[in-house]
This record gives sequence, structure tokens and C-alpha cells, in this order.
Amino acid sequence: LIEKGEPQIPGEVAKDRIMALMAEEGIHLPEHEQDALRLMAYNQAEGTIVDPGSIVGLEQMIHMQVGPYTVRGKLDLAEVYPELGTAKVRDYKTSLSIPSQDDIEHAAKGYQLKFYACLLLWGVPEGESFGLGEGINEVEAELVFPRYTRDDGSLVGRTLFLARHDLTDFMDTLRLHLDQLEERWQTGDFPAQTDHHGVHVSHT
Repeated sequence: LIEKGEPQIPGEVAKDRIMALMAEEGIHLPEHEQDALRLMAYNQAEGTIVDPGSIVGLEQMIHMQVGPYTVRGKLDLAEVYPELGTAKVRDYKTSLSIPSQDDIEHAAKGYQLKFYACLLLWGVPEGESFGLGEGINEVEAELVFPRYTRDDGSLVGRTLFLARHDLTDFMDTLRLHLDQLEERWQTGDFPAQTDHHGVHVSHT
């Protein structure tokens, strides 16, 4: 899509590509799971329209300094529009359940989207020496659920529109949480939790 400068991939092409990729990797799944993958590939292709020139990251690992901590996370799809001072981050979810907009605005899923927005604004792609967020004042952060489409064919998603100053406040909150995490690590009061989002933290 990026190499050819096209804004959209045909759904049937995406379905064929996902099956070919599974064959190349020697992945074997039950038929119902293959059907689910084909459906999501088709929906994602048909429901995603982008400006190829705006894409700055696909499955891009980003690292960001938060005080003495180095935080890393992966952005599924990141787009920037410097002339508008805006950017967009999309995180694709294969889950069956869809959180409400209220959950996105006030619960853990919203925290995740704010974190991804901060990665775009202040993070640096691995292997690079410069960031992606210069001149960006607002980030549209979206969780996308390719299992589901609306009547018009667009993908079901949940979105937050986040201003730079709001994300600056969130960075202060993130620093506080990392300090608390560090304290628990040092004292041993650190209950085990599963990492669901590929986010890693190290102290430097």
C-alpha cells in the first residue's frame, strides 16, 4: 500500500494475503479460526483508507524517556499531518468484546490510548535519532475492532481526541505510576501481572 501509493487494499487481496502468509510460516489453525482471520483481514482492508504519504509507522517499536525511565511500546499504525498539526494512532484489537466509549474515556483502555499518543508525540522509533511528533498539537487515538463493521462498511472503533497539553498532564501521571512501580519493585511488593500490550519499562 505504501510502496504503491494506494489509499486502500482490496478486501479479497487481503484475505488471500493472510492465508498465503500462514502457509509461508507453516501456521495451522482450525477452520473456524481461519474464517475469523479472513473476515478480519477483509474488513480491515475494506474499512481502512489512508494517505500513504502520512504513514510514519507500521508495527513500529518506539522508545520514550519518562524521567529516569525508558518506556517502550509498539504502534500498530501511526499517521502524521504536519500541515494540520494533527496525528492519528490506531491500535487493532481482535477481541470479541468492544468496550463502551465511557470505558475508553475513563478506564484502562483510555490509559492505553493516551500512552500510545504520548509515544507518538515524544517517543523515538528504534534505530532512529529523531521523533515523530514535532509540530503535532492533537492526536486522534483509536482502538479498532476489525471483526465488526458498521452499515457503511467502516470499522467499529473507539476514539479519543487528545490535545498536547492534556497529554503533558498524562505524562506527569505516567511518571508517578512508574515511580510507584519502582518502589514496589524495590520493596518486593510487586504482584505479578500479565503484559497484554507489548509495553516494556526499564530504569536508566
